[in-house]
Amino acid sequence: GPNEALVIFGRQRQPSAPGRQTRDGYRIVTAGGTFILPILEWADEISLEAIALPFDVTAHFLDGQRARFTGSATVAVDRDEESIYLASTRLQSKTPDDIAALASPILTTEIHARVATKTIDEIPRAPICFATDIAEAFNARLSEFGLICLSVDLKNAEPL
Repeated sequence: GPNEALVIFGRQRQPSAPGRQTRDGYRIVTAGGTFILPILEWADEISLEAIALPFDVTAHFLDGQRARFTGSATVAVDRDEESIYLASTRLQSKTPDDIAALASPILTTEIHARVATKTIDEIPRAPICFATDIAEAFNARLSEFGLICLSVDLKNAEPL
């Protein structure tokens, strides 16, 4: 489908043009069709669908005060070839729920890390900047799995 990629492993490819770099041992198809040679190749489907990660995190500020943060983040496999390959090898046979279970603790850790560097007064003044900081840090960690954070939506930051 349009939100799936097929990663075919096995047979080595030859460069199609002089000087063109190729990766040996796999190919990726994101649109159209392809033939798979069953004895020489095997295929893995990977979903490119976005996955919602709701969060409800209590974190401590730099000054020791606490707040409860609620919202959601959206992650997906990045659509470049390298990320699709990385996701297919790191997240092989994982369901969207498995991927959410993998990404949620990373998101929680990044929220805690960002909150720990701020005071309670800084968040209401710049909630969009705070969400952007979380998304950037989250992206850096997700890239190890071929994933990307599409958005972080901070719905509420409630002091406790």
